[in-house]
Amino acid sequence: MDLSTAKAIASFSDGPTARAAARAEIEKLTVGSFSECVQQGEVTYDVYGIVRDGAGWFLKLAVVQDVRTGARVLVLSLHPLQKGPILTNRGVVKP
Repeated sequence: MDLSTAKAIASFSDGPTARAAARAEIEKLTVGSFSECVQQGEVTYDVYGIVRDGAGWFLKLAVVQDVRTGARVLVLSLHPLQKGPILTNRGVVKP
């Protein structure tokens, strides 16, 4: 799993803590948490609205194929909601 320093690791005390949190949140994802797909460059990311410690969080990830290493999970964003609520299949997730 690869995490973005600016938008995933920054909300945690260090990289290992961020990686553990990302793994835990990804394992809990359901279709109800899904919000939308967004294209950034050549990668399509799935966007989720999740609740972590009672607050709304933003999770953006992609599963990409690497010819050398196989599938990898890229976590571009994992942070508290900053731009207001996010609409998911389950409903609205608020900051």
